[in-house]
Amino acid sequence: MNTNEKLKMVATKHFGQYGYKGTSLAKIAEEVGIKKPSLYAHYDSKQALFEACMDGAMAEFKSDAKKMLHTEKSSAAEVLYNFPAGFISSNSNADDSRFFYLRFAYMPPEDLGENMIRYSNDFIEALAEIVYKPIDRLLNEVNNTSDKPEEILEAYLCIFDGLMVELLFGGTKGYSKRLDAAWAVFLKGVR
Repeated sequence: MNTNEKLKMVATKHFGQYGYKGTSLAKIAEEVGIKKPSLYAHYDSKQALFEACMDGAMAEFKSDAKKMLHTEKSSAAEVLYNFPAGFISSNSNADDSRFFYLRFAYMPPEDLGENMIRYSNDFIEALAEIVYKPIDRLLNEVNNTSDKPEEILEAYLCIFDGLMVELLFGGTKGYSKRLDAAWAVFLKGVR
């Protein structure tokens, strides 16, 4: 792994743990094994490093989401039910990246203004685009021809948003209970 990749990996972890304001470039550099001035050879500012982390996390999110949602090995209902749980994994690097991305997609630093609005909008658009296919497949599997996939998609995204907020603020404790309750009602409505 080159220095640039290490910087992004460590910075992603630090931004996720300490927030934008609480993250120290000196501590990131120290953990990577370089001096703080050397960090500026890679990124000209804290914001530039943060945005590189956002770009990396967004790319990883899209890739992971497509892998989880665009499988034909399970029913669409199983795929859609398991998707939010896919954000809790055993891979600590993936966990750092996912937590970082979720934290800042839902609670962007105010200091970064318009750029963060763009990231949040990109997150919502990417998620909707990726989830559409299994939603459409679900409607076919349950022979639902009366509901529009777009409406079911919006309902699913609402559940997903709520579950991600639960993960961010409440952790995994109440997550499963809320997932099961929301999913039961969602599936009844779709059928």
